[in-house]
Amino acid sequence: ESDSNQFEVVQGPSGASVLDRSGAATSQTIDTAALRVGSAQSLDLVSSPDTIVGLGQSGVVAVQPGVDTGVLLPPEGEPLPFDVGDIGRDDATRVSSDGAVWTIADGAFARITTTGREVFATGLGTARFSLAGNTPILLDADRQRVRFGDGDWVALPDDVPISEVVVQQPGPPASCGWVGGNDRLWCIGADGVEERVDIDGLGIDGSDLLAIAGDAGVVVRPGASEIVPIDWRAGEVRDTVDAVTDNEDAGADDSEDDDG
Repeated sequence: ESDSNQFEVVQGPSGASVLDRSGAATSQTIDTAALRVGSAQSLDLVSSPDTIVGLGQSGVVAVQPGVDTGVLLPPEGEPLPFDVGDIGRDDATRVSSDGAVWTIADGAFARITTTGREVFATGLGTARFSLAGNTPILLDADRQRVRFGDGDWVALPDDVPISEVVVQQPGPPASCGWVGGNDRLWCIGADGVEERVDIDGLGIDGSDLLAIAGDAGVVVRPGASEIVPIDWRAGEVRDTVDAVTDNEDAGADDSEDDDG
């Protein structure tokens, strides 16, 4: 692994930390007040590429699928191991800003902390989730329904194929969490649907990414390298822009160098 990608920065309510994900496997707290980086602390789990890492109020949290023990690393403190049991891979496990580990594994959706495991849903087949602050937005694709936090399950319309439905990307705390499919958006709260919007031409499909903050939002289409800005209150799609890829940046830089 090259020096350019062995380092990673994680951010949270308590600040930020720099991870060295090479064989060195360390974490260094960034002191934003003193504008300095703290001493390196050993954190063996981060050397594995499939380890999920987040920064909670008490420090860096690291968990690895297939490893029963996670680690909480307080700033300048000693690592604190804790039991995690089975956890999902990739986006099936996330660390929320309060340091809790949320995961879908073996058909169950659970919240794990250093004090134990709390199960929020069982009997899940195809499911995925995201977070609004510390609150989960859970999509049960098999039953075509969504749940916000520990609220009621909300059924999605049958005329929207579940394969086209996406859950918003992790975002700040909110009273509801967004899901979208085709030309429709819903913001699901604990007591039901808080917002329902139809936007002509939105055309969300299952490979898209959805992010909404305030009145504005974007749909990112990775396959087409497009960013689609939306104003959901006005029910409008703004002008679509092309996403700039790393390869395009490199090509532009090469052209400038050749011209120079």
